[in-house]
Amino acid sequence: MAGWSFPGPTGDVRQTTVWRVAAEDSRLYASVSAVDEVNDVVQDWLTVPDIAKKLGISVVAVRRLIEDRELIAVRRGERNVLSVPADFVDGAGPVPALKGTFSVLADGGFSDEEIIDWLYAADPSWPGGATTAMGSIQAGFKTEVRRRAMEEL
Repeated sequence: MAGWSFPGPTGDVRQTTVWRVAAEDSRLYASVSAVDEVNDVVQDWLTVPDIAKKLGISVVAVRRLIEDRELIAVRRGERNVLSVPADFVDGAGPVPALKGTFSVLADGGFSDEEIIDWLYAADPSWPGGATTAMGSIQAGFKTEVRRRAMEEL
C-alpha cells in the first residue's frame, strides 16, 4: 500500500488517504485511514449515535445517510470513532446544500478528509462575510461554493 501526505493549514503534515489496487480488476479504491490529527480546523464533531439522538432516528438510518453521501464521516481519535462535523447537521437533518458540494469535490478526486479540509479552509474572499466555504453555505451561497469547487478540479 502506498500513502501520501500533505501539509495541513498549520504546516503540520498529516496522512490523508491510503490507496490500494484490487488485483482482479486493477481499479483504485480509497480506504479511510485512521488519522489522529485530521481536520483540526473543525471545532465540533458528532458521532453516529449523537446524530441519531439529535435527529430522533436510528443509528442504522444515520449510517444510511453516510452511505448515501448526504453526510461524510471520518474516523478520528484513539478509538477510530466515526465522526461528522456538527455543522453538517441541522435540526431537520443533513444540511441539504452539502450533498451536491460533496459530489462535486468527490468527483474531482477529493477524499472525505480533503473535502472537510476544503470546506473549513480559511479564505476571506467567500461571500456573505464568511471566512470558509462552510460558512458561505450556511449563509446561503451554495452556488458560489460549488462554482469554486468545480474550479478546484
